[in-house]
Amino acid sequence: MLAKPERVFDRDREWAGLTRFAANSHSGALLGVVSGGIANFIGRKSADLTHPLNVLEDCSLVAREPDVFRRGRWTYRIAEPLINFYEAVMRPEWFRLEAGQAESAWRAQAPDFYGRVVGPHFESICRTFAQSAGEELFGLPVGEVGAGVVNDPEARSQIEVDVVVFAPAAPGQSRKIVSLGEVKWGETMSHKHIGRLARARDLLSADFDTSDCVLACYSAAGFHQDLRDEEQSRLVRVTLDDIYGIGAFP
Repeated sequence: MLAKPERVFDRDREWAGLTRFAANSHSGALLGVVSGGIANFIGRKSADLTHPLNVLEDCSLVAREPDVFRRGRWTYRIAEPLINFYEAVMRPEWFRLEAGQAESAWRAQAPDFYGRVVGPHFESICRTFAQSAGEELFGLPVGEVGAGVVNDPEARSQIEVDVVVFAPAAPGQSRKIVSLGEVKWGETMSHKHIGRLARARDLLSADFDTSDCVLACYSAAGFHQDLRDEEQSRLVRVTLDDIYGIGAFP
């Protein structure tokens, strides 16, 4: 960012926007509703953000990820770990850090750090793992992998799906969903998470081929007994050992 010439890069504006965006309590914001998301949060018009966001993305400070279910919707996240750590842990605790109370500062901010920084990063790792594990994990060839939001009109809510795995595109056929997955870093997963994924699968069946959809739970904290005892041919449980090549996919 500092290497960009002044005539094409307003350092003060881009840096101010980046740090205020990093301080947002949400892990990302949708470009499709920028006027009510990022733009409102940093106090600018939507049109004013196009160039700054492009520059920050070019500098690998911000990553743009599409919503695979809603065309034209994007989630932006801070890609620089030091900025994330500074905003989540250091900035709110300067008074303690300056007093030499680093341990108490970490105790106060650790939950926020795990929720806002570690959790979204783990989701990204799981998507990469799903892409690389592919047919070995799901039993079908894998194409695009991403994340998306499913609208549930009946419940008047939305279901966020952390890992969406598509089959390779086939001309003239409905797009096939290989797997829907939920990711949890610090929460032990249970049957309720499978229920959410199953509901998302049922809603998506109107527009996609979900006949062979595998429901996947990715957990760093493990699984409750009810989920460990669950026996389904279209269910996989993925642990850290699986992701880092130590275990096998149950």
